[in-house]
Amino acid sequence: MPIFTGVFGLVFGNIDAPEHIFGSHFMLGFILGLTYCLGELPNSFIKRKLGIASGASVQKNRWLQILADKLDSLSLLGVVYFFTVDIELVHVFALIGSSFGLHLIFSFLFYKLKLKKAF
Repeated sequence: MPIFTGVFGLVFGNIDAPEHIFGSHFMLGFILGLTYCLGELPNSFIKRKLGIASGASVQKNRWLQILADKLDSLSLLGVVYFFTVDIELVHVFALIGSSFGLHLIFSFLFYKLKLKKAF
């Protein structure tokens, strides 16, 4: 993920990219990709401690698990993005909200196409 987002940042970074604290668009993309991966760890740790298998979901409070699964990395990513890129807070919330919506749509689509075990 970090290398992919680094290359993505390098390729598309010169198209109206905001100012950031890193020396290159590759580094910004790399750090954001790494941040996304790190944001997955606390939720995964908690799920394993609760005995929830990888890719599985629970029936009790299912909406809470879906919310946590979809927002964990996006929330951390929003914080890091806010402090490293010249962007207004309202735009960070807009990015998190729109990314959350896309995450829900694609998760549902992949579930229906049987590419994922659980929504």
